[in-house]
Amino acid sequence: MFDKAEEAMAEQSMADMLYLNENEGKLRLDTYSL
Repeated sequence: MFDKAEEAMAEQSMADMLYLNENEGKLRLDTYSL
């Protein structure tokens, strides 16, 4: 049971980091294009 919870947390944090990386990249591109 604990393993499943740990696995879900790891997947969620990975998804969060990917999402943040993508959004930061877009924000940087937006600032450069201005």
